[in-house]
Amino acid sequence: MLSNDEAAKNLAANVQRLLGRRQWTQADLARRTGDNENTISRVVRGKNAVSVGILARIAEAFDVSSDRLLMPPPPISFEISSDSPQIGLTAS
Repeated sequence: MLSNDEAAKNLAANVQRLLGRRQWTQADLARRTGDNENTISRVVRGKNAVSVGILARIAEAFDVSSDRLLMPPPPISFEISSDSPQIGLTAS
């Protein structure tokens, strides 16, 4: 079972990866989710568990499932994507 700390760390790693792949800043993500930059910064640093609403808005902004954001990050050679036939993973 995934602990809150593990979920927060996984979310942070996945959000960092997706920000980099899309060349977005934390401010870009904040604008897309309607959350403030401090909230996004805490998510990116894995500082605390987020509400379901914040998780859903981040997932929607990246066009991925919220459960995928909470799972351990894929290996470096893979990218989280909504286009992939395999639970959100595509080789890069």
